[in-house]
Amino acid sequence: MVEGLRERYELSKYVSASTMQSLKDGKKGKKAPLTILFSDIRSFTSFSEEHSAESVVEYLNKIISFQTDIIQNNNGDIDKYVGDEIVALYYENNPELSACISALAIQKHMREKSDALYSGLRLGIGINTGEVILGMIGSEKRADYTVIGDTVNLASRLCGTAKPDQIIISQSVYKAVKNKVIVDGPYKIKVKGKKNYNLVYILKNVKGETA
Repeated sequence: MVEGLRERYELSKYVSASTMQSLKDGKKGKKAPLTILFSDIRSFTSFSEEHSAESVVEYLNKIISFQTDIIQNNNGDIDKYVGDEIVALYYENNPELSACISALAIQKHMREKSDALYSGLRLGIGINTGEVILGMIGSEKRADYTVIGDTVNLASRLCGTAKPDQIIISQSVYKAVKNKVIVDGPYKIKVKGKKNYNLVYILKNVKGETA
């Protein structure tokens, strides 16, 4: 029993909570509403070219580590790490607001600590909310329990659009939190794969909080 608990603890470092739950619930796909946060390091490719492999891994792990702590402390689940990008999911307990609070805390930490701890690197963040498809994606030999769909794609595009230190939220996120946050916008942007413009907002703060 003790060995089983130890193995489960070790596995939790490498597998998301949603994956662990899927093993209990079965592997069939399902649709569900959730909020998705994408965070990506800006200019990391050029940084990687200018630094040793050891330094690149060291800085990347430090940046990922503090973001993971903030996300998990605000009811988020890490879906995956893709290079220098984090994909986080929020299911319940006011998920849109939880994602916004996470993003603000992440960017605040980076503004204050980046020069001293992270070689001046910066982050861009995008947040969207809506219906997604959750399921085990892959083959019988190797698969990931993850999320796919238009909601996910737009969150990724918003992250890609965000400038350093910026948090871009979608119209659907804004509708859920508009009485609780301070934003700039709306702005119209055109993202890859979309025929029409999307209304987005730049998240600045939570009402009642100091920057």
